[in-house]
Amino acid sequence: MAPTASGSLTGFPNANLKLWLVGTFLGAVAYGIVIVLCLGCTINYLQCKAPRRGSLDVGYRKGTSFGRFFLPYILWMFLLSTLAVVCSCIALVDVLFPPPGGAGGVTTRFVRFGGVVSLVVASWAADALVIWRCVILYEDASRALRSSIDILLCIMALISLGLGLTYLATSLTDLNKFMLIFVLATSICNFIMTTLIVLRLWYHRRFIQEALGREYGSPYARVIAICVESAALIVVFNLAHVCAHFNSNIGLVLSHQLLVHVYGISALLILYRVLDGRIRGGEITSDETKHNTQHTRFSLHFSTRSSSTCARNDDDYSP
Repeated sequence: MAPTASGSLTGFPNANLKLWLVGTFLGAVAYGIVIVLCLGCTINYLQCKAPRRGSLDVGYRKGTSFGRFFLPYILWMFLLSTLAVVCSCIALVDVLFPPPGGAGGVTTRFVRFGGVVSLVVASWAADALVIWRCVILYEDASRALRSSIDILLCIMALISLGLGLTYLATSLTDLNKFMLIFVLATSICNFIMTTLIVLRLWYHRRFIQEALGREYGSPYARVIAICVESAALIVVFNLAHVCAHFNSNIGLVLSHQLLVHVYGISALLILYRVLDGRIRGGEITSDETKHNTQHTRFSLHFSTRSSSTCARNDDDYSP
């Protein structure tokens, strides 16, 4: 298939109208998944935040950092995915119905820069979530280990920030070159950070199993699986993007149109699973609290009757 005018619009030398159309369709499907995850995360968050009757859990307080940044984070990922879909659709419409006069140059710059902004910022947001989890998990580690982890995380954050800014600054002149470097660096950073998280969770899981028994390690195994599948989603699509670049750019537009949504799905999937686990844990805690409350009332009633009986017996034996 011969390249079309979409090549000059999207910044890909071998861009093709049919491939771009397929990529736009797949991006719309992925965007639908992002919307579903955003709604699911919001509903789960509101359920977690609301206090439960019969439970000692008062929900998430508004003052906590989790409560302050959770909903803005969901909204931010939704807006980035929306921007990516809009840019893809505008690029397709611009090819099918070329704008008159000099409007084409304005549209070209908007689509190219908008696509780069959504890609870079979505990658930063996904990396920030993983970095935050690493910092939390290694808070109780030794000072030397915690300092080493903090230095490593700072280096990876600076690499991602620097390459992202370079990609943004050169997006209108040399799109594919820095896109390849940025995507490759993102894959490496996600692999390293996920490995750190899995190792720390595995350490906690082994400690809990040795202390309490093997049946108490299942929550850690579930969290490990969540982190691995989320990181694998980013790494697999990024590596596919790199392979497409070295394969005469065949299919590069497909992976490029999906990357923003992949970053959003990866981050939102972690949040959705974590919140769902908190809801299930809260229900179990609520049932246990109700049972313990009933048991305590029965015990107090029994103790009162016993105390009265003892008091009467003492009166009988009193001089």
